Amino acid sequence: MVTQGRGRSDRAAMCEEVWLAALDPTVGSEIQKTRPCLSPPEMNDRLRTIMAAPLTKGSRPAPSRIAVLFQDRAGLILLDQQRALINHG
Repeated sequence: MVTQGRGRSDRAAMCEEVWLAALDPTVGSEIQKTRPCLSPPEMNDRLRTIMAAPLTKGSRPAPSRIAVLFQDRAGLILLDQQRALINHG
């Protein structure tokens, strides 16, 4: 569930919006808890569900993970952990 906006990413794709999203419940090794996620505004404005890629500062680099600086913190966009979420906006 997407719950509120959080600002914009400093270095990643600048057309993306960063939202605080509740990612629980999870299955297997899916990333958990409420955390910032990137989601394209073109989808958010038109669809009831959106695709969101979570951000984290405590994970290992991989080809599907993009380094980013957000709110002066280094982290990763986890493209391998994308989710379809309900858009309550």
